[in-house]
Amino acid sequence: MKQKKKAYRIKPLTVLYFEQAEITDADMIWGFLESGYEDVRIAELRVPDAEYTEEDLSAVLAEILRTEEEILPGGPQVPHADRKGELLVITRDFSAVVAEACHRTAHTYLSWVHDAPQRGLYLKEALYDTNRVFVFDKEQLARMRARGIPHVFYRPLATNVTRVSMPEMMAKDLSPYRADISFVGNLYENPARDAFFAKLAPEAKKECDDLLDRAIGHRGEGGSVYEMLSRETYNGMRAHFSTEHKELYAEEDWEYLMVTATLAQECAHRERIRALTALSALAAPEGDQSIRLYTTYPEEAKKMLPASLDIRGAVSYEEEMPLVFRASKINLHLTPPSIESGVSLRVFDILGAGGFALTDAQPEIRELFTDGKELVTFSSFDEMMEKAAYYLSHEDERKKIAQAGHRRVRECYTCPQAVRHMMKEAGI
Repeated sequence: MKQKKKAYRIKPLTVLYFEQAEITDADMIWGFLESGYEDVRIAELRVPDAEYTEEDLSAVLAEILRTEEEILPGGPQVPHADRKGELLVITRDFSAVVAEACHRTAHTYLSWVHDAPQRGLYLKEALYDTNRVFVFDKEQLARMRARGIPHVFYRPLATNVTRVSMPEMMAKDLSPYRADISFVGNLYENPARDAFFAKLAPEAKKECDDLLDRAIGHRGEGGSVYEMLSRETYNGMRAHFSTEHKELYAEEDWEYLMVTATLAQECAHRERIRALTALSALAAPEGDQSIRLYTTYPEEAKKMLPASLDIRGAVSYEEEMPLVFRASKINLHLTPPSIESGVSLRVFDILGAGGFALTDAQPEIRELFTDGKELVTFSSFDEMMEKAAYYLSHEDERKKIAQAGHRRVRECYTCPQAVRHMMKEAGI
């Protein structure tokens, strides 16, 4: 006789969600609503992730106090100790200004970090005891714990299966998005970064180029942009890197963030150019495959990539991206090198939409998925090419893997499941 699954019990509270300047999706809100939290509110302002002004802080404090007045008799006059637990403040990525406001008002602040590294987590506000921070990358987790962040937890990312499975989404025409191989993402082109590297001394630039050559296309084999460079090269980089807000960060953290903004982004740029250039051979005149790129700056991409690629503009995250994933035979995924070990959101989004994922072999991916059964990984561009060609010609295997990957996400990596785990781990 099967045991009945225990019902998930929630603590009555009001959830206040602050949207962030560069984040448009609201899947975290879906997770709370689907978990049974009925009073979920969206703040009337967007907040920055890292540095902020006094005006930003005043606006966030006003929003929190206004919410208190609506949900509590006596509003701000109620002692702080009596208000704990009544109001939970959340954001997707960590926001230093929200952390500061919650620290001052004695409210718990929960953030579910989707990017690595998160610059705001290297500010003093990340150290407050009122924070509950969840990160998806174990290397980042180790960095956060080494910094002394008191309540930081590991939580893999998740996708909004409910949204992408709604009848109106399932009924949409997929024909405009059909392709053999699709890649959705930017090329990290940046003239300012080009100028930065051009200013380096020849010896420093060569050391950076050598490091990039070791890292590009060799994920899972120890290649990393965070390998140690010589002190001379670091000093040369620091001489040409912006010093704005530098005083807010510890020296070692500033250096780490400098490497992220320069070497990690340059690695992503070169890696994506090389991977797509390699795949373009499958779309050559003697071939019959369609290789498609969706990117924010298609005209710039056309200058950098072979003409055989089908390069198109960006697709919207909520409306079009799931259709691309579902309609493409293979969805290529390349993890940004700033994500050291974790599995990025795009993998969950592809599988959650029912797509087939061909992804680089991040260290943690085999902890979350079964390679060759729920998705397919590669550790070099040669292996990427071999597996792309194989699965394009083995449709039954490809579909079986996509179905298993979708099933795995539905069972383990949905937004409400993640919310329930986080609330339990955070003790809320």
